[in-house]
Amino acid sequence: MSELYHIQIKSIEDKKVSTEVKIIHPDAGNRFDSRDFALRILAETADTGQYWTKLPITREEWLAKIDHHPHRLQIQKWQSLLYGAEIPSIESEYKKLGQDRAYFEKRNHELTQEYGFGISSYGTRNGFYQIFLQPNYLAFVDLSYAIIPDKPSKRTILRKHYSFEFEVSEATYLYHLSPEMEYETAAFNLEDYLAYYR
Repeated sequence: MSELYHIQIKSIEDKKVSTEVKIIHPDAGNRFDSRDFALRILAETADTGQYWTKLPITREEWLAKIDHHPHRLQIQKWQSLLYGAEIPSIESEYKKLGQDRAYFEKRNHELTQEYGFGISSYGTRNGFYQIFLQPNYLAFVDLSYAIIPDKPSKRTILRKHYSFEFEVSEATYLYHLSPEMEYETAAFNLEDYLAYYR
């Protein structure tokens, strides 16, 4: 998916984050002022695979902040909801999933019960067998209402260039953020997306 927005963290004050968002793709809209978009900023800036346009601290310092984040496990859950989780598997299960429809349905049901979303695919990554689960956008949107209590504010700076501010329920959610972080994202307003396809 193409990157839609360039995001810069401008300031962090207690529970409040101020950012600037620039539209960098013609398909990107300006309706990103949702709680889930704000939560996605928090999830993406704690993603160890993130490619930064600008990182004002060393990568090692940033990774250490993620490792010691007071909400590390919770953030991993956000990322699983956004991207889909990866469940370790073995070769015999991989073969059974492809050959035994009843087993596939049983395993899909088990994983849906445990994680809230079912099997998207299965295969190998880096030589290890994995089951890849579907993203759960609805659960992510629901969660965003707990983490981002009030609707974020958006203000136009220039054409396709906006100020975007939000507050979190606990200041410790912002532990890994630093002013002047910059990156590009394919994020979009999930709440609008889900409403459109309901």
